[in-house]
Amino acid sequence: MDWYGVAAIVLAVLAVVSVARWQKFKKLTKEFGEALVATSKMLEDDKATPDELKDCAKEWAEAIAAAKEFLGK
Repeated sequence: MDWYGVAAIVLAVLAVVSVARWQKFKKLTKEFGEALVATSKMLEDDKATPDELKDCAKEWAEAIAAAKEFLGK
């Protein structure tokens, strides 16, 4: 195998890894965006209802899970 073949294989592997990482990054930004929106809605009227607290906690838990997945932890 010449160096072109090796380079093609390396580039193919990097592309697959990059795509997987990109998908995790997109999920991470989506989850953090949703967590920030939930927090903003909760703080909008300076009163936090039990439902708003529950929703906010759920969204932040999902954001933290996405961050752990992105970081590989």
